Amino acid sequence: MGYQKKQVVVNVLDAEGVVVGTCEAVTFVTPFSIVSEDYWPSKRYLDLCVDGAKQHDVPEDYVKWLASHRCYDPAKTTFGKRVGKFAMLGIACFNVIPVIPVGFLFIRNGWQPPWIVTWWIQGSFTMLRFVHTYGLKHLFGSGINHLDLEKESCY
Repeated sequence: MGYQKKQVVVNVLDAEGVVVGTCEAVTFVTPFSIVSEDYWPSKRYLDLCVDGAKQHDVPEDYVKWLASHRCYDPAKTTFGKRVGKFAMLGIACFNVIPVIPVGFLFIRNGWQPPWIVTWWIQGSFTMLRFVHTYGLKHLFGSGINHLDLEKESCY
């Protein structure tokens, strides 16, 4: 629902970082409409990316670039952010949560969910982003970044 499957061609590098060939791979991409500089990756996700890059001997410059990204660490929270999180959950309970089991029911049985289920979920998340960006963020602080606390990377 949130990601789209895409075939891509990737370069195969040797130990020195020289391209020795290409191969096809599958990746999942987010629709451009939901990409924003305000949305930071979680600390857990960024740690997985950096650790995976190190394990696969990705060139050090790229690992440093990856590690330089700012990330959202849920452990760094404030009372206001906790209150905002519960306010957002309360809003989501009435809008998003009731339709998610319907989507899973279709997927579990191997059926394609009707377009209205996908439309409802995507529309609900768009509405929640709007409520966060233009409402709750100004009252409680952002639940997706730490711009109100600091401007540093997780490493």
